[in-house]
Amino acid sequence: MSFNSGANVNLVQTRLDSIVREEFDHPNEPNEVTALTPTFFKQEPFDKGSYVHEEIGGPGAFKDHSEEEEVDQATPRSGNLVTTRIRAYKRDIPIPDEMMEDNQLGTVDYEVRQLASNAKLSRDDFAFRQSYGDAFSGSLTPDGDALCSNSHTTLSNDTVDNLETGSLTAANLEVVVRSVRRQRKQDGMLGGHNAAGLLTALNLAEDAMEITKSKLKSGTPDNTLNYFSEVYPGLVVGTSAYLHSDYNAGLNTNVNTSYFVVSRHHQITRIQRKTLTTKLVPPDTDRKDRWFYRAKFREVILAKSWSGICGSNGTA
Repeated sequence: MSFNSGANVNLVQTRLDSIVREEFDHPNEPNEVTALTPTFFKQEPFDKGSYVHEEIGGPGAFKDHSEEEEVDQATPRSGNLVTTRIRAYKRDIPIPDEMMEDNQLGTVDYEVRQLASNAKLSRDDFAFRQSYGDAFSGSLTPDGDALCSNSHTTLSNDTVDNLETGSLTAANLEVVVRSVRRQRKQDGMLGGHNAAGLLTALNLAEDAMEITKSKLKSGTPDNTLNYFSEVYPGLVVGTSAYLHSDYNAGLNTNVNTSYFVVSRHHQITRIQRKTLTTKLVPPDTDRKDRWFYRAKFREVILAKSWSGICGSNGTA
């Protein structure tokens, strides 16, 4: 007796879903940054179709207060309101009804596994395209400037420069780290940023590890103590194939030499409306009598602000 999918739709759905979850939840390669890596992408659940946000200024500096003096009140500022639509991503695999009836699902199993893999890869591709992968041009913060720019304006009218050009060396990395540490907040105060993560082009991954994790300073003949491994032993170093010219699709001309330092206060955020869901759609209304195994998710990556990040295009 043949396997009749019409009487076992839930069983087929469960079988395919288990393949999807196994592949979609498979651990990443070492140092591979994905849209889920919290050091580089903040995670925020959301339940609406559009996300409204603006840059927020802090309460300002504390002041010396005398006994019985009226307490000085903060006047927080906000500005640069932006509304962003949550993006929807979907993909179908068509399955002939005869294949389902005869339990000829070996090919379908393989396709479903690839569907799950491609969902994860597409999610990461979109994440980098909307942030680091286009940080010097197309990925804009609410003030209208690129994520990494030398002309950001705070709500207190200070100019902030979070764009460097030095190639990845120990000396130039010190410049980028120092730039993050000197960065002002929206209210004009010191931002209080310290390096928490270093994200590099795929071409620079090995150099980044050597520069930041070696016990002794890299590129020198002397037994000089390595500043980075001593002061920032917990620095997360990561990379992605989407930070390579093969997959950057012209977003960043200098993608192979670019790198970024972020603090724990950065605001590059993954707004997740709906996680990956699947559905087995029956062939009732399909003129070719096919089932469809459908996968979809909804999210968007936002650079809510430029604060807490400094990027170098590595051109000098």
